[in-house]
Amino acid sequence: MAKRKAWLHIDLSGLKGDRITLILLEHRDELRDLGFKTPVHDPTEGHLAWLEMLRLHGEHGLRRRVVQGHWAEISRRAYKGSKVPLLSIPGFGAADPAQVALILDILHGLKLNVVATVPADPTPEQASTIEQALAGWQAKLKPDRLHRVPVAPGDWAAAWRGYAELVGLDAEGWVSATRT
Repeated sequence: MAKRKAWLHIDLSGLKGDRITLILLEHRDELRDLGFKTPVHDPTEGHLAWLEMLRLHGEHGLRRRVVQGHWAEISRRAYKGSKVPLLSIPGFGAADPAQVALILDILHGLKLNVVATVPADPTPEQASTIEQALAGWQAKLKPDRLHRVPVAPGDWAAAWRGYAELVGLDAEGWVSATRT
């Protein structure tokens, strides 16, 4: 049986929050009709998964038990059924190679595509840091499954358009949640 595709958005551009998850949630029913699903049921859930997998819960004043299991639950939902999972956990962009391995290990049965938002015009220092971070992801993915979407600072509309186009959605019809 062929592996089912899945799409995960991560951020390396410094976008704040997670507007892609908001759009996915806002259009959950339409996406379901198109053969997709949204395993993250609430933006807070994705945030807690990020804190869990990057072990940042203590820095955010949370105990381990508050964040524990969020990524496993989201991943379980991604596997369940036959629809293509669409995910956005922007904070995963800051994962080191060991954390990337843990994040991806639980998704090993899916044909995962990672969409990384990156600065449209990075400084040389930023470019070096971004390349290093993406190398950790690329080492765990097949070559054609890491995609870059250049965005200007705070440009969630461009992030959404890039993600949606890669997934195969008409991005322009679903931008309401990208507005600030």
